Amino acid sequence: MIHGIHSTEDELKFYAIYLKRTLDLIERWLSQNTYLCGSEISIADLSAACELIQGRFIEVDLSKHPLT
Repeated sequence: MIHGIHSTEDELKFYAIYLKRTLDLIERWLSQNTYLCGSEISIADLSAACELIQGRFIEVDLSKHPLT
């Protein structure tokens, strides 16, 4: 249980895989550009940053993804 929300093991495994795939995709985009949508910061970068920072509140280890 995280913050009062009950999840099954299967749900947690699914979302862990989904998160890893998403982070891998973001890393691929950032390896080709300075920002998610090109050479200038955009609302996409700000939105992604807001989403990624939430991992710290539920103790998700993002250390394997240095670009985050």
